[in-house]
Amino acid sequence: MKNYFKLLLVFVLIGLLQSCTNKTVYEDTLVIKGGTIMDVSNNGTSTNDIKNKAIIIKADTIFAIVDASQLSKKQQNVITASGKFIMPGLTDGFTVLNNQSYANAFLYMGITD
Repeated sequence: MKNYFKLLLVFVLIGLLQSCTNKTVYEDTLVIKGGTIMDVSNNGTSTNDIKNKAIIIKADTIFAIVDASQLSKKQQNVITASGKFIMPGLTDGFTVLNNQSYANAFLYMGITD
């Protein structure tokens, strides 16, 4: 009986080790992890910001938002945004980008769209 218990314990430990090491590597993606994703719903007054997630961007599109703990350490193209806020791009529809000086001014203010 003791041998069966030991064998069962070994299988449980192997299963736990495999679950801890099975982390996902997303191929051909850009990953932004660790920042706080701002919830801008309700005219920006929402308090449902999302923390400790990773945004998976594939082919210029948000592919998925997953727990940052699911990412493998082998993941490439990772931007660490710890302590920073991630929010949707803002576009000022009343401006005109007709030269590089305007684009530089917007980039300086943090607006990239």
